[in-house]
Parts: sequence; structure tokens; C-alpha cells
Amino acid sequence: MPVAIHRIRDLIIKHLKEEITEDEYQELQSWVHQSEENSVLYSELTNPDSLEEAIKESYDLGISIRMKIDARLAAANHPTVKTEEAKLVYLLPPARRKKTWIYAAAACLLVLFTGSYFWLTRLSHPALAEHTASPSKNDVAPGSNKAVLTLGNGSTIVLENTSNGNLAVQGASRVSKDKNLLAYTAATSDASGSGKTPASAIIYNTLTTPRAGQFQLILPDGSKVWLNNASSLRYPTAFTGKDREVTLNGEAYFEIAKDAAKPFIVRVNELAINVLGTSFNVMAYGDDPAVKTTLLTGKVSLAAGSKQSVLAPGEQAVISREGNWKVMKGVDVDEAIAWQRGYFHFTHEDIGGVLRQLGRWYDVEVTFTIPVPDYTFDGEIGRDLSLSSILKHLEKKDLHFQIDGKKLIVSK
Repeated sequence: MPVAIHRIRDLIIKHLKEEITEDEYQELQSWVHQSEENSVLYSELTNPDSLEEAIKESYDLGISIRMKIDARLAAANHPTVKTEEAKLVYLLPPARRKKTWIYAAAACLLVLFTGSYFWLTRLSHPALAEHTASPSKNDVAPGSNKAVLTLGNGSTIVLENTSNGNLAVQGASRVSKDKNLLAYTAATSDASGSGKTPASAIIYNTLTTPRAGQFQLILPDGSKVWLNNASSLRYPTAFTGKDREVTLNGEAYFEIAKDAAKPFIVRVNELAINVLGTSFNVMAYGDDPAVKTTLLTGKVSLAAGSKQSVLAPGEQAVISREGNWKVMKGVDVDEAIAWQRGYFHFTHEDIGGVLRQLGRWYDVEVTFTIPVPDYTFDGEIGRDLSLSSILKHLEKKDLHFQIDGKKLIVSK
């Protein structure tokens, strides 16, 4: 599907609300006429009976936070709907607020549409099996905001078990926590707290997320970092040198504060990513076949040994473990940062890649008892769902999943 699924969702909602522009309508019609499948889906999505049915189904399944977001967006056009009501605006009956109900129903149906399209497969397996997964005796909750902070003296702080407020003074910076955010700010000369060290000392801290964990960080220069599961970031508590350098293992999304005098450098093994002020995502897990750097805004250069590449917005550098480089142009940047927005997003992702992401987020060990099947998946689904909720959509006639404690067994 050439057009991103979320784009089609937004265009159809605009069409239903009679807010679509001529150019957008032509874009939508172009998608509709791409295939018979698209035409059928479009008819279903704009059918009033389907809209009403979508409300019932989405309520029963409790499917994905995307529904709540879309419903809120629909309700935002109606100031008379209170914030609390907006959370469940899709449940309002037609007699009470007909147009709002239709908008929200469309949003709900499009959530279901996204899920349905998501699980359609490519290559040798063209469609879903006509059955649902057998109920799991075990289930695994999704990951959450948790991390461990390692201070300069080697002591550690388990952040999810720590109250909000000041945690320590590290050199010239005060470290504080506010819910799922860790922040470094300039410390006053009389600052005190656990882990206090001389302001002149160069100190390194490390933020580490476990499997099934994630956390946010504001560095001493104001740069923002979202750290994905099973990742770590090592950084100085003050950027006093000629550059700002950090070391990443795993995955992180960066929004770098501009400072032309001090380039920002992210080191991943032998790779150095140089930026001045930009936003980008780096995925560098040890069990993935390649390191991927995706640029959203600004400009970055990548260097490793004698090789170098410069990325423009919308480009992605893919560097294999064997050292092969490839720069992809016009990539779907939403896929790269979907995790930061609370979603899994896949584009022609093979089942191995899908299960690696699920394994990290749900902290389960994936075991295949059969040869890895030749499936690929497209689409987006919330990371707030339980593991069994996602697996029931993955199951097919020749593919079965079993949750056994912290093990996910894939069999025929």
C-alpha cells in the first residue's frame, strides 16, 4: 500500500466530516481505485451501518489507545463536549449528538480498519485465517515507564520506585525526576543531595531501561531523549568540551537543542552520528540485523571508518552488521518513531522482526519450534494492548502462539 495507513484514515474522516479539500479528495480517490480491495474497504468504512457496528465492536474489544485519541480529535470540533466525556464520545447515541457520533464512529471503524489491514500478509500468504486464536491461560501485560539511573560513583537508583523530586547533584547538574521524566539542570553552588560531587568534576551517568521498559530524559543542554526498551544511554552530566557526546545501546529518539559551537554526537559501537540541532531516531539493538538511523528534521552525518553519509529529512541509513551501507529516501518516518508515540508500526516487516519487537516490549523469549514462516506485516497497533490481544491477530491456519510464563512459543 503506497500511502501510509494513518494518512488514509485521516482522509476518510475528513471526507465524512465534509472538510476534505479537492486535492485531498483526489488523493483519497486515487487510493480507492488502486485495487478492488481498497474499493471494498472504502465502501465499508463509509457505510452508516458499518459505523454503528464499529462502535459496538470497538467497545467490546477495548482495542488500542488509538480509538481514544481519534475519538478525542473528533470531539475537539465540538467545545460543548467536556474533556471527560470526550474519552467516551464514541458511545453517545445519535439522538443526543448525531454528527459527533458519526465522526467518532468513523474514528472507531478506522481503528478496526487499521487493525484489519495490519494483519493482511504479503508474499505467499495473502489473507487472514478465518478463525480466532484460542484463549491463552497466560497473558503478559505491556511494558511501562521504568529505568535505572547509574550515578558517577556507581550507585544506582531504580526510578519507578523513587518519588518525584531531586535525586542527586552530579558535578554542575542537579538530577530530578518527574513521573516518567529524568532531567538535568544547573545546580546552585550550595546545592545538596545524595551523590553530590564537585561542580568542576566531569561525571558520566547512565540511564538504562529493561525489557518492557521505557523512559524520557532531558540532558544538561536541554536536548530531549526518549529511550526505548532494553536500551541504555551514557552521557556527561555537563557538556563542557568542544562537543556534546553520548553513547547509545538499543534505541532512542532524539530532539537536539541547537548549539552551533558544540556539535552533538551519538556513538553506536564504531558509528558516530553528528548533528547540530535536529530530530532523529536510532535503532541499534544487538539482535537486529542492522543499525537504522532515521532523520525527521535537520541534518545529520554518519561516519564509521572511511565510510560517511549525510542524511536529509525523510531519509534512513541502514548499516548491516557486516558493514554494508544503504541510504533509503522517502521513508515513512512514522514507522521509525511509532514506539515513541505508543504504537508498533510495521511496513513489510517479516515475522522475525515483529516478534523481536514484541519480545522486547513484553519481556518474553521467543522460541520457534518450526522453520520461520515467510510472512510480512503492514500497519500500526497500540503498545498498550496485552500480548495475547496482539497474538490472536497474528495467528493463522499454519501458525500458532503459546504463552508459557515468560516464553512465547511459535508452532504449527
